[in-house]
Amino acid sequence: MPFIIVNESFEMIATYGLQTNMLIYLMTFYNMSAATATSILGLWAALSKGLAIVGAIVADSYCGRFRAVAFGSISTLIVSNLSHFHNFN
Repeated sequence: MPFIIVNESFEMIATYGLQTNMLIYLMTFYNMSAATATSILGLWAALSKGLAIVGAIVADSYCGRFRAVAFGSISTLIVSNLSHFHNFN
């Protein structure tokens, strides 16, 4: 249980940090208005929270909560580390 609490805490810290940077990025590089960029970030936040319900259904129905948390944590770690090595030319 402590692992899940720490994992969710760090996820929320990363999410709030990302939202500010993403808002500036959308307005600067994609020339979006503040309202459009905020709408896109709102949709992203709704989808990310809504997909947690899908994950809960899969965990309860098929693989169990500990395997689901382990799979989610490992896949998040892999994707976040791979994104650091991508060349954004």
